Amino acid sequence: MERTDFRLRRLLVVVALLPVALPLAAANPVTAVPDTALPRIQKHHQVTLLTGDRVDYIESGDGSRAARIDADPAPDRPAVSFETLSTPGGVFVFPSDAMPLVSAGIVDRSLFNVTKLAREGDTEQLPLFVRYRNAMAATAALPQAVRRAVVPTLNGEGVRVATAKAGETWRSVKARPGDFAGLSLDPKVRVSLDRSTEQVGAPVMWQSGVDGKGTTVAVVDTGIDADHPDLKGKIVDSANFTAEPDIADTHGHGTHVASIIAGTGLASGGRYRGVAPAASLLVAKVFDSSGEASAAQVMAGMEWAAQHGAKVVNLSLGGPVPDGTDEMSELVDTLTERTGALFVVAAGNSGPGAVSVDSPGVAASALTVGAVDRQDKLAGFSSRGPRGKDALAKPEIVAPGVDIAAARAAGTSMGRPVDETYTAASGTSMATPHVSGAAALLAQKYPQWSASRLKDALAGGAKDIGQDWYGQGTGRLDVAGVAATPVFAPASANLGAGEQTLRYTNETNAPVALSLTASIRSWTGKPVAPGAVRFSQNAITVPANGSTSVTVTFQATDTGAYGGTIVASNSTIARRTTVSRYAPPELVPVTVRVLDSAGQPRAASLAALMDDAGTSSNANDPFRRDPVTFLTIGASGTTTVDVPRGVYSVLATTSQSDLTARRWNALSASEVPVQGPTVITLDERATVPVGVTGTVPLDQRDRTVMVRRVVPGLITEFGLAAGATSWQVRATPARAAKRGAITSQDLQSLQPAAVQASVGTVPLRPEYDAFGIATKWPGTHEVGVTGYDPKADMRGKAVLVPVQASQAPAAFTAATQAANTAAAAGATAVLVYVTTPGAVPIPGLSSDTVPVLALTRDEGEQVSAMISGGAATLKATVAAQPTEAYNVSYLNPNGIPADSLRRLDRSALVAVGTSYHADKPGLTAQKTWYAVPTGLWKTQFLRGTRFTVPATVRELTGPVDDRTVWKRSLTQSGKDALGRLGSLTMFQQNTYRQGETTRPPEKWFAAPLHTGAVELQPDHPARYPATAAGWQEICSMCRGGADPDLFVPPLQWGDSTPGHYTSPWQVGRHAAASTTRLYAGDTEIPPANSGDPTALFPVYRLDPALARYRLQAVDTHPAAGQSGVPNGAVFRLATMVDTVWSFQSRRATAPPPTGFLCYGQGPTCSFQPLIQLGYDFGLDVANQVQAGVSHTFTVTAAEHSGARDGGPVVGVQLSYSTDDGVTWRQGTATPQNNGRWSVTVPLPPLADTNGYVWTRTEARDSSGNTVTQTVRRAYALK
Repeated sequence: MERTDFRLRRLLVVVALLPVALPLAAANPVTAVPDTALPRIQKHHQVTLLTGDRVDYIESGDGSRAARIDADPAPDRPAVSFETLSTPGGVFVFPSDAMPLVSAGIVDRSLFNVTKLAREGDTEQLPLFVRYRNAMAATAALPQAVRRAVVPTLNGEGVRVATAKAGETWRSVKARPGDFAGLSLDPKVRVSLDRSTEQVGAPVMWQSGVDGKGTTVAVVDTGIDADHPDLKGKIVDSANFTAEPDIADTHGHGTHVASIIAGTGLASGGRYRGVAPAASLLVAKVFDSSGEASAAQVMAGMEWAAQHGAKVVNLSLGGPVPDGTDEMSELVDTLTERTGALFVVAAGNSGPGAVSVDSPGVAASALTVGAVDRQDKLAGFSSRGPRGKDALAKPEIVAPGVDIAAARAAGTSMGRPVDETYTAASGTSMATPHVSGAAALLAQKYPQWSASRLKDALAGGAKDIGQDWYGQGTGRLDVAGVAATPVFAPASANLGAGEQTLRYTNETNAPVALSLTASIRSWTGKPVAPGAVRFSQNAITVPANGSTSVTVTFQATDTGAYGGTIVASNSTIARRTTVSRYAPPELVPVTVRVLDSAGQPRAASLAALMDDAGTSSNANDPFRRDPVTFLTIGASGTTTVDVPRGVYSVLATTSQSDLTARRWNALSASEVPVQGPTVITLDERATVPVGVTGTVPLDQRDRTVMVRRVVPGLITEFGLAAGATSWQVRATPARAAKRGAITSQDLQSLQPAAVQASVGTVPLRPEYDAFGIATKWPGTHEVGVTGYDPKADMRGKAVLVPVQASQAPAAFTAATQAANTAAAAGATAVLVYVTTPGAVPIPGLSSDTVPVLALTRDEGEQVSAMISGGAATLKATVAAQPTEAYNVSYLNPNGIPADSLRRLDRSALVAVGTSYHADKPGLTAQKTWYAVPTGLWKTQFLRGTRFTVPATVRELTGPVDDRTVWKRSLTQSGKDALGRLGSLTMFQQNTYRQGETTRPPEKWFAAPLHTGAVELQPDHPARYPATAAGWQEICSMCRGGADPDLFVPPLQWGDSTPGHYTSPWQVGRHAAASTTRLYAGDTEIPPANSGDPTALFPVYRLDPALARYRLQAVDTHPAAGQSGVPNGAVFRLATMVDTVWSFQSRRATAPPPTGFLCYGQGPTCSFQPLIQLGYDFGLDVANQVQAGVSHTFTVTAAEHSGARDGGPVVGVQLSYSTDDGVTWRQGTATPQNNGRWSVTVPLPPLADTNGYVWTRTEARDSSGNTVTQTVRRAYALK
């Protein structure tokens, strides 16, 4: 039996250098506008997993998350499926072939945390931290990896794998799993003194001749400006762990930190002198000019510094792992023990909230530093302790960290520049080097002192500033007081159950008498009861050059956290120890058992125990106990975890994927009371089938099944993303939950079977690659069937291939090889089956080379018998395109019924005649129709349905439920002449209301794509009360927000269907091929955020008064294949769209329009009266019309429905060109209603054109606002 440790090892996460941003000095103040609206905007991420699978991940500001999974089509991964998991810690996608190594602890879950990978933001490389069991051998173990940083102490290294080679890397991992102790994500690490030296007592030390001479401090940072006057000649050694050529500091952080430690102040006449101006420096450059590094680079720098003679190592960096269980904290403790170096670490800038100290500051041996201002007031940004889970006191000390002036690296502008050589910055990054410098001073005066002695001396002698123990530690640094009387107390102590020993040391030549007092409070601030703290002695005498120990006992009266100080003092000195204790709630064991369909123990793929109460309600407990505990359930079928008393739910998944079955089980037990030792049994025998049946054979084109436990503030979800592979799905029936819900959803894309086949009198129901076979073999066929013989003539035949294999992967490989051999020998089609009794069809076989039909063992044997008995003929009809497609979502909102098989009822679905347009023939489309039920969850996973466009199909969607939001997306992709892939995705959100059965026709990607602001339709969820919460788009072509004078230009492209839109976030920012320029009269207005390299789109500051402006937007589609923008691999039309608006604008006073979010999330904003144009050219699905005829079509012209200061459009004029803009003719425009104009243009014969029509549309409204839009190659002629 396994036992699950509740204290699961935390994943190493983002780390940051820790200055607090100050306003930048700027010549033009408009450059200081931040992109504060971005956290709530829909963002698209393209993530590659270690297995080579790709996930298109969408995060919306409303909290909804959607993931489309594209499996890596490797030949050794037959019909891979994906298990999905959604928790507060992120969205996970686990490929089925990765689960064994994840369960074994070799591959960390972080490599499948799509949320975390998306935040890393690197689409070209996958950063791995690899720990080896024996000597490091990355070249042999992972030949595809590029080594970035070696950390021998952990027997590990950071490597980079090109995402294009991720699949190859995964095969190397699977081939040699014994080489690895662990693979995890190697995340990015980002960059987070005049009176201050006097404040900490440094000048007193200087006057006594102690200035750091002879001591060496390492700075692990962004490098250093070695030519800065304050630092010149101070570097004794350096190492560069970045890809940049040298240690030069092109960011500024490292130089600033180094000069606080050891700057001479030469350039300021001594004013900005560092704490230890004579100390020497070791410089480990781990951050590049952008202030980013990998965690492995930081750890490599730490190790190098400790092993190259540093007495003190300064780490002004950190990451949010508050319990000290990560690799960086582990490395600090290990290096301290092995080398004797003292690591001085920033607490972090995540205050004022508690339990916010960063890693590696939470390492037990680190001296962790918070920040105060010049008045010894704790800085609001300074992270507070205690350490997570055990309440170890952190930080131990505070130091000046607000508006600290120190050296400015040449050519940098970090912080607030004072002059050419100095800059001011705030943060625990600035406080930390004060303490590192102080440690250097003590190390000079007392060179025999160890790291722990330095730590105890600095913390124990700090000055109490009257703040809470978990914010100030022992107090503010006072190095002079420490040095004057070398009497030491422990820096901190954790008062666990029983007696704890405090050791006091006296390095003076006379005994020192000390009285002991304790001041301890509960987390709620209540002083502990008299007698709760007991000393073995209340007064001690520490002998000269000796030590004395005192035992202390603390009795906690309630569960939770306690802390304070123990002070050992006399009339001249006080030595302070920060003490704390965490009294955890009483824990009881919960054993989870999993049984298979035969009642035998079964290993679980995924399993989790959820606290139905969410988090602790104990006000004395500061720790947000993780309400979800992941369970590891191996072959024994059981695991045990210790938890507080309460009510719990368990979710687990098991699966069987072999020659005879593909079955996935969602097991659950909800609202189980746990008051003592408890056993929870999850039994496959109690499950019921889940699925959809129809009156005609159906092809499953995509399927995701999800089971979720929902309680207030917590959603845990397990799912199977099966794609087109058929699985038997079963689930544990569950009664409705009393608190929250236990829910299930079966989301499927279905279509009538693409293949109808028989051999003689034997009807076949084969499995096949629906996309491939429809492309390869459409039509009706009648061919002879022969047995498989590699030496025989198979030309024009359908070949029956029997496969003998003991495992599914081997069957897949053998079938693929046989199909390729048959294809090379001229076979028309291949029928394949496994000879094992009861075998199901082999899944995932491709029809790209030759049509392949996978049969059951029984079907295969019948066909084989027919071949043996004489002639056998295969009759097959293959549909090139389906006539109908069904997008269905069957939801159980609370409770899982015993009858979970649903019959496809077409009358409950909404039918829409849908045209999938395409500029080019043979493009691939992939649709994902996400169904999000309101009030339950907002995370969806799909594989998507692929088909060839152009195409026309009748889409049926439902069943109708007005609380379900259908978040629909369609991606078109193709390759350019050089084979470069290009793609673009279009979106729309809809609700379908009770009573609806049909809707008007819908056109996807009907030309031309053109710029504007999306107009939400009446069925958009934001416009419908039952689903309105949270569904928002950014208000573009809009003014206002946090700043009433900021204007956001158009951000979306649309097609001819209102409500369809593309998003600029598909490539992480507004497309580089789109440019906007704004003018007031003839004066161009620069973007207000032009100085922000992280800005995703430009914004402009307008005059507060009513004024008129001219805006030009030019969208030029790149010819090369590109993802996320219109490009030449997919589109041949609308290659450039040039739009010029004239409009008047004034400050907005109204709240944001329904369904839209103001820039900066301000209270007021409104659409501006920019006239938007729409086109319905009446094109066929190839975006063409007949040449040589009079062509009548519709143009719409109107301001956005949310606009103000406009008026009705009173005139529209359209000109057109059929010779690429050389000559122009004018069409006839006739007004209709609702902003619609009927336009007629006489088209010349095709031979008299270049095959395309350009358009130039002009419109004006009654208020004088105008627009002129020129579309190059708006549509094609035939």
